Amino acid sequence: FYNIKVADMYSKKRPANIARPRQIAMYLAKELTQKSLPEIGELFGGRDHTT
Repeated sequence: FYNIKVADMYSKKRPANIARPRQIAMYLAKELTQKSLPEIGELFGGRDHTT
């Protein structure tokens, strides 16, 4: 749907066309797994779950 590269999901890039799908993916990871927010942030390129 968003047509972005998987590598962009883990990158430090922050344009809206990448940040929004990343936020959705992180939300789904939280809802559909037993992983904690810090664990999910680490899986998404070391992102801080509070940002």
